Amino acid sequence: MSPLATAKDFDKDFVSARIQARREDQLAVQSGKATPAQIQRKNSILPQDFWSEAEINWNAFAIDSRAHS
Repeated sequence: MSPLATAKDFDKDFVSARIQARREDQLAVQSGKATPAQIQRKNSILPQDFWSEAEINWNAFAIDSRAHS
């Protein structure tokens, strides 16, 4: 059963558009035109400028490297 056929409660035009967009994303990654990270950013619900202005506090992710005895 196709995803479109199972989408009884959803707008079928929206579902069709999302299926097509997903296919295009897969083709872009497979052909090397886009990386998975680029696709993720494109499809993110975050504002597009978030990715250019985001600052990561890498110290928050630091692993304690001291030896424990």
